[in-house]
Amino acid sequence: MVLNSMNLAYETVIVQVELDRRPDKSIFIYQIDIEGQLDEKSKRTVLKKVMNCPVRKTLSKQLEFIDQTRIP
Repeated sequence: MVLNSMNLAYETVIVQVELDRRPDKSIFIYQIDIEGQLDEKSKRTVLKKVMNCPVRKTLSKQLEFIDQTRIP
């Protein structure tokens, strides 16, 4: 999405994510590889925008679950 919104040409994007579930927290370990004719400055700009995306911001906050299930 970021690459397209910036009109940057690329071949592929490979994202690898590992989830480390610990008793007190969950840790997302990820790597993003952008393949294509992108210069390093453009790659850094794209990765900076990814770091500020709404999904990352949401998952970085403390989560809470509120059960509103009604059992008849």
